[in-house]
Amino acid sequence: MSIPFLVVIALGFVFLFASALAGLSFAPWVPSRRRDYERALAFSELKPREVLYDLGCGDGRFLFFAASRIPVLAKGIELVFPLAWLAKFRAWRFTGPGTVNVGWGDLFGADVSDADVVFLFGMPKTLAGKVRTKLVRELRPGARIISYYFPLDGLVPDGISHDAAGQSPIYRYRVGNRV
Repeated sequence: MSIPFLVVIALGFVFLFASALAGLSFAPWVPSRRRDYERALAFSELKPREVLYDLGCGDGRFLFFAASRIPVLAKGIELVFPLAWLAKFRAWRFTGPGTVNVGWGDLFGADVSDADVVFLFGMPKTLAGKVRTKLVRELRPGARIISYYFPLDGLVPDGISHDAAGQSPIYRYRVGNRV
């Protein structure tokens, strides 16, 4: 076997291990659908100069989409190192009206208290427990939470958006609206 082939195999194992770890922590990496970005962005009511977080941002797709359209500070947090590195590299090259910053780490250790909008796509069990608790505790009243595809049990949605086919629901919550 050649050295480059072994390097590719080793990097593949590192990526799979990191992805499995992220799946246990919050969610496995499954990108949200690009066709839903415009709807999620409009539904978030994100305004210029606001702060947007994407928890478990993957390669930063939604952050770059938002920051390319609105002059916001878009911040991502990603646990899987290769994805965080890719998003950081893309942020370094990014030119748009907004700014994108991506950090590598566990979202549960990050301070998101400056967020105006938090976007997330996590597993229902995690969303209903640790994530909901973290967001309700840290976000200021009126901050918006956009949950792609899965609801946050224990919170009352401010609105629910569906695409034309009735697929991919997007839930919007405002901090302060609890069950």
